[in-house]
Amino acid sequence: MRILLFGSTGMLGSALENVFKNKKVDYVATKHEDVDITVQKEIKKTIKKYSPDIVINSAALVGNYQCMVQPEKTFQINSIAVYKLVQLCKKNNIILAQISSSSVFDGKKNYFYTENDIPNPISMYGASKYIAECFARNNMKKYYIFRLPLLFGNRRNIGGRFLDKAVNATKEGSTLKVSVDKIDSPTYTIDAANAIFDIINKISPFGVYHIANSGKVNLYDFMHKFKELSKSDVNLIRSREKDFKFADNIPLILPLKSIKIKPLRNWDEALNNYIKNDLQSY
Repeated sequence: MRILLFGSTGMLGSALENVFKNKKVDYVATKHEDVDITVQKEIKKTIKKYSPDIVINSAALVGNYQCMVQPEKTFQINSIAVYKLVQLCKKNNIILAQISSSSVFDGKKNYFYTENDIPNPISMYGASKYIAECFARNNMKKYYIFRLPLLFGNRRNIGGRFLDKAVNATKEGSTLKVSVDKIDSPTYTIDAANAIFDIINKISPFGVYHIANSGKVNLYDFMHKFKELSKSDVNLIRSREKDFKFADNIPLILPLKSIKIKPLRNWDEALNNYIKNDLQSY
């Protein structure tokens, strides 16, 4: 089995490549400098060159703010590029594993979202990821859709996601405003990558899977645990999501749970493992 990975320098992509190396998987990892997934000729050339059995698409424009201010770019990368990838994978009988997000939900359930829940995106980012899901689900038989929540872990590119900012604030000993009303299932990218690999390696039944560390927590308590475990002197300030710019149309309660796979370890155990083993290399 040969795997072709698009988006190898992001947080999940970096973890997937780490897992593939450790498991001695036959894989090819590409980054944006290698392949622009919005250009069909480049995707086609890459697929023809490496003849993969499975394509994992981890390339995406992420972040509610980034997607809100760049709608055209958001849908080009997160949706239209996936449609082109779907057509090429279908034509060449390749399994597609599309990485998606808990943001396809509206955050109003007030409990864990499972694979049986119906998406209802309210953000630009969530809408772009759900459209990608629809392209895969409605045009292919051999596909996986992996929905992930808030992630933490190392990455090779420069990131601006939640824990990237938190780690920087920790290093600088500065102040960080954190929301108490945004609830998630923070997930260690290495745990997510291992779970994804297990599913595709076994050729588990095709369809949608939720990949998340067990449990749920608001972001302030998550950061407080991060501060405690990392012995940081960062100053945390309780805030609400409405206190931040561009907070409109952002789902607040997005914990994930799978009814298809064995539960992953709890988020706080995973966070402790990350801090002990990987944080120093961040």
